[in-house]
Amino acid sequence: MSIRAESRAIARLITRYVEAAVRYGAACDADLPPPIANRHARRIVAAGRELKKAGDEGRRALNSLLDHDNPWVRVWAANDVYVFNERRALAVLEEIKKLSGLVSIEADMSVYALRGETPPSPWKRDRPR
Repeated sequence: MSIRAESRAIARLITRYVEAAVRYGAACDADLPPPIANRHARRIVAAGRELKKAGDEGRRALNSLLDHDNPWVRVWAANDVYVFNERRALAVLEEIKKLSGLVSIEADMSVYALRGETPPSPWKRDRPR
């Protein structure tokens, strides 16, 4: 595959990734049934996997999504770039945690998951039994 064809393939994957992440966020924000959001999540994961396989150009493309206007795109991108740009991914997630809505919860849960931590339980009792 020529460099030009490879660049077009990366651009198509980025477009698929962004469209799916935007639709995922819209489904979550509209409280649509989980199978709808899950369908978009599978598309994001598939595009992300292909971008990571594309080497440096794919990783640069994913990294560029950390500056996307849509916070849902940034949350997904941060999860994907964490393995090669940990500091920047966590910084993006920390910024999104300051927003309101489900996207902030998603960012918060992502931080816990990426760090290998368990989030605090909202049902935990403050006092011993």
